[in-house]
Amino acid sequence: MTHRTENVANKPNAVQTAREAVLAARGKLAEWQTTLAAAESELADLEGRTGEQALDDPEIAFSIPRRMQEQRDRIGVAKKVITVQAARVRAAERDYLLTEASVLERKVVAARQKLERHEARTKELLAQLEAHEGPYTPEGPVLYKQWLDGSRGGVFRGPTYTSDALRDEIRTAERPVQIIRAMAEGRNLSDLFQEWNLDSAGARDLYPACVWGPDVLVPAPGYLRAVEWARNEVDAAIKRHPNLEANVVRCERELEEALVHYDENGRPRSRIGSGLSPDDDAHPARHQARVQHARRLVEENLQERKRAETALAELVGQPTAEPIPTTV
Repeated sequence: MTHRTENVANKPNAVQTAREAVLAARGKLAEWQTTLAAAESELADLEGRTGEQALDDPEIAFSIPRRMQEQRDRIGVAKKVITVQAARVRAAERDYLLTEASVLERKVVAARQKLERHEARTKELLAQLEAHEGPYTPEGPVLYKQWLDGSRGGVFRGPTYTSDALRDEIRTAERPVQIIRAMAEGRNLSDLFQEWNLDSAGARDLYPACVWGPDVLVPAPGYLRAVEWARNEVDAAIKRHPNLEANVVRCERELEEALVHYDENGRPRSRIGSGLSPDDDAHPARHQARVQHARRLVEENLQERKRAETALAELVGQPTAEPIPTTV
């Protein structure tokens, strides 16, 4: 299949040119979105002040309907322009992705050429061997022994060939290209991963750098989901912390109340203390265990939060980074 961006990608700065086109299209879209927001705000303000201005200055009040209609017209025009410009943004993003894919495809071409050279050399050597020894027909027992020897350790392995490794190299180079092109076409990447017998986690390392990271122009949907999940994990850990801290305070207070019935040596000083065994739920020993458990939960929460923040930092650069830009 021939892609129209393949020749474009061979030109100097093709990727940069495509990036600039996306940024320019997004900039124009943002301008019109600002215009729309301003018109909607102005219209709401006019609608709210009609009665007040009619009392204060009738002449100005009579001009309000005209000004309101002007804002409605601005809103209508802005919405139409935004619809058209949003489509242009998507087209620019598509061209950018296809340009990136064409650049990455050079690795695919190089890998295929490497395999072709290897297979040509293999064919040449086999021809020489056949001329030297005659046609080769593998013997069943010998071939079986090779496979049997490769099955030691409980893992059955057949003979390995350089050409197989070269084909794996081609597949490794092809998959990032397929991911980018699927994004450009608006396809669901889950279908692609299912075709490869991979889940989203298993496909993580297949994403090329141009669509995975905080500074990418068109982030992959999987990256956006990963960022959202990481932020939710941080938020969840933060929300749990106050309750865990409060639980420590409560357990410590209950321990202090229980210790009233014992002296500093742990001997009962009241009838309540005398009537409790160490296994009793109200005994200070049990309260002390609950305090330690509550403190351990707080410490585990802090560690959990640190892990979540570290995971988020790896995705966006730092936990307090600005929201990741999303496509239109």
